[in-house]
Amino acid sequence: DAAPYPQNPAALDWASLYPTRDASNGSNIAFLDVGCGFGGLAVALSTLAPTKLTLALEIRPKVAEFVRRRIESLRRQHAGSY
Repeated sequence: DAAPYPQNPAALDWASLYPTRDASNGSNIAFLDVGCGFGGLAVALSTLAPTKLTLALEIRPKVAEFVRRRIESLRRQHAGSY
């Protein structure tokens, strides 16, 4: 269920993570949230700095899946955001 682990950053489909942004290679990420838990900081950063990209990392697959679904839901509710 969780995102696959890529061999390197170039092997990751960045566009699937950032569908409304130019994130083709991940080089324009402004914030890194390591151990993001349930995504509170990542979601807050996206509203405080909407033009910047945030990469949230979580080691627990079930929690990472929850955050992915949370962000997808927020994107559906607020088109063009998150």
